[in-house]
Amino acid sequence: MTSRNMVTCVYVSDDGKSYLARADTRYQSQNTGGDTPTPLFGHEVATSDQLDTLPNVPRDLKMRHVIVSTADGAFFGRINCFTNAAYIALNADSTLNFYDGHGAEHAGKVRGHEGEHSMHKRDIS
Repeated sequence: MTSRNMVTCVYVSDDGKSYLARADTRYQSQNTGGDTPTPLFGHEVATSDQLDTLPNVPRDLKMRHVIVSTADGAFFGRINCFTNAAYIALNADSTLNFYDGHGAEHAGKVRGHEGEHSMHKRDIS
């Protein structure tokens, strides 16, 4: 089993607030390529100032993510998207590497999107 190496990144919510969230460096290292590669899932490592000032993602906030699977459908996974731009940029043509519970790497495509939402009921006034 491959061990995960987690790093703290900045998650930007739909309402523009920044939070701290952990991400596996295997996902953080995937980028768009080109002259100025940007992280494919929007994973930007938090600076020391951000670590001191930003709160963690609230427990009732479910982060936006893409659903990926292999061509044969044998393996699937969910990968958090840390920015809305990264979330929008990933479409059905995007080929990604993702990892199963045992740490094995799989190549797959985006099969769906699930937007950010709160898991807590709020009063409407």
